[in-house]
Amino acid sequence: MNGSRETFKTFFPGQRPSPGLTISTAVIGVKRDVTVPAGFSLEPLRPYLFNLDGSQEKLPELVHANGPLDEIYWVGGSGLALAAFGTKGNYYKPEHEDRNPTLALVDARSGTILQSIEKDDIPELADQKALVAVASRIDGFGKVHVMITWAPGKWLLWVQGQPPHIIPIPSATWQTPFAFSNDASSVLIMRNLSATGWVCEFGNTCPPPIPQSGTIAELRDVSTGRVKWTLSGTASNFSQSATPAVSPNGRYGLISMPDEKGAAIALISMDAGNVIQKFRQPGWGPIGLSFSHDSKLAIIAAGTVMATFAIGE
Repeated sequence: MNGSRETFKTFFPGQRPSPGLTISTAVIGVKRDVTVPAGFSLEPLRPYLFNLDGSQEKLPELVHANGPLDEIYWVGGSGLALAAFGTKGNYYKPEHEDRNPTLALVDARSGTILQSIEKDDIPELADQKALVAVASRIDGFGKVHVMITWAPGKWLLWVQGQPPHIIPIPSATWQTPFAFSNDASSVLIMRNLSATGWVCEFGNTCPPPIPQSGTIAELRDVSTGRVKWTLSGTASNFSQSATPAVSPNGRYGLISMPDEKGAAIALISMDAGNVIQKFRQPGWGPIGLSFSHDSKLAIIAAGTVMATFAIGE
């Protein structure tokens, strides 16, 4: 199959230190050639630094004997990442067989594989079809913690230097947003509470949505899967949860909320799961939730709108 060789890029925060100060001067990411935009791959992913002046710097290749670099999920902004090798052979031209799909904790700055494991070495993943999502944290000792969801229904915890293991969380993994607590001891899981009913298009008339009550969000222990608290409510309209955020100081969570007037955002207590304040979503489109480094601002991006809210003591 012949086609134009387009470049695919994914950008994430990167930093370079200067004397006495750390300034963001580049983003770290990956790119590769594809047949057409968003088409079949012609080569593995390759890490790069994309400088703010528009220049690009190749980083060392990430190479593993079990296959090409096919997926990467960044951990922080220093170049640490969860990488997947030999997992997307049917997305290449020509296709190739993935004999030993492999996960690895890597340092993309140096091209170093810190720890790796083959998927087949984790028996509980034998019937799991795809890696769906990843949440990550770096603890106070500099170790990487990653929570990985596999479809149709496994949650995998991996702490650097330890073997990964399955966490008994009885929640579906497809489109289930989640985030680590700041100390990586808990995971905040959204449950996609939504009204049910018909969705009509082209001006057709439908009956109103049927409200549904249930769990909006829950906090679970990452070691045991035990529920620490749940936040319940009622969804009067169709809704889908956004990926939540947890403040760096560990006190607050920021979540999307079903609301009788439409989409809403809530600041919650990570200790008890109660709503501290609820406010209107500031715009329309994909939702991004985060906090400032000092935990004094809640940051909400909605489509082309970004809003910040000061958090009072």
